[in-house]
Amino acid sequence: MLTSEEQTRIIEDERIRQEVQNLIKKTETRSVWKLLNEPFSLWLLSTIVVGLFTFTYAQLNAYIKAREDRRTRLEKLDVQAASRVEFTVERRKQATDVAQYADLLRTLLQDTDETRMFPEFRDRSTLSIVWEEAQLRKTIGNPTPHDQQAQNAIAELELEYVKLDRSDLTKMSEKDKQTLRAEIDGKIDALNRL
Repeated sequence: MLTSEEQTRIIEDERIRQEVQNLIKKTETRSVWKLLNEPFSLWLLSTIVVGLFTFTYAQLNAYIKAREDRRTRLEKLDVQAASRVEFTVERRKQATDVAQYADLLRTLLQDTDETRMFPEFRDRSTLSIVWEEAQLRKTIGNPTPHDQQAQNAIAELELEYVKLDRSDLTKMSEKDKQTLRAEIDGKIDALNRL
């Protein structure tokens, strides 16, 4: 056991150690605040803060503008693709022979003045528009709202292909038949890959 003198000495040592630690902390705190309150430090800190704020604001504005541009482009692509599909569906109801069906498929798959809603899509195929729309939706993270409609269009094209196969193809030359089949097959494959 410790004697009372030893206990008193240990308590006194601890008290002195605590006072020294408190004095060091006060000195450190005062020196940090003193350093921060100097004109150069204030100028440096304000420059960094303003620079970071400006950089963050510029990056945020660029991000918002890019997102809005993608949405606008997506809306245009959506309207263009929908107009071509709707035009083709309406004209399909009026088609009666193979030549009209072939013309109808070409109208669906290629650019025409009747289906062009926006001049920037001039000479662009429907598949390239649908592909770009799908890619843009992937980057935005939105599912394609016309997935079911596209699947239905593929099914209708396949049905038309079967109908053409069983119908009046004897009036077409063999080269035209092969061209038409290859065109339909290529477009169906491209739509299926989307």
